Amino acid sequence: MEENKMSQRIIWQNKETAGCEYVHIIEDDESIIAKGTVLFVEKGQPYQVNYEIEVDQHWITKGVRIQLNEAYKELNLQTNNKGKWCLNGNRVKDMDGTIDVDLSVTPLSNTLPIKRCTWREGETKTFQMLYIDIPSFDLKKLKQTYTYIGRDNNQRTFRYTCQDYKTTISVDEDGFVIEYPNLFTRKANLVRE
Repeated sequence: MEENKMSQRIIWQNKETAGCEYVHIIEDDESIIAKGTVLFVEKGQPYQVNYEIEVDQHWITKGVRIQLNEAYKELNLQTNNKGKWCLNGNRVKDMDGTIDVDLSVTPLSNTLPIKRCTWREGETKTFQMLYIDIPSFDLKKLKQTYTYIGRDNNQRTFRYTCQDYKTTISVDEDGFVIEYPNLFTRKANLVRE
């Protein structure tokens, strides 16, 4: 591995339904790319989702590619890093103002706004997210709020709110989810620098 690259691998278990996720995050001098595979069951149907999220060194999303069930369905989103998006090459004005993406099947989505910001205890920040429902690929602009509750050893805790949904998530020092109650729990984490 080249000296200027950091590599991290994470496995999350889906606690809501049968399933799990493997993601490999590679960071170099210009960008960070997360390549993940999610296996899950919804309404009795098995799904495999392969995704790639690319962000810059400040954790601002540059692009997202999603493939469902070996290319049965694909989605390709690109942004100008200023909240303007194109879906499969076509401008999506309804999503203007969103910086981060939220893929419904992965807790990695929570890492994007957490990682991009500096946090003080008790601080609340609100983000306009481009939410991608999987498997439908429906896009929504959603307001999400994070409040930094505090730190306990190597864990940070955030209160997360989206519409009527509220929960408390714990993340590691790098902003990657450890525990997302009733949805995801981290089973393995390997970092190589």
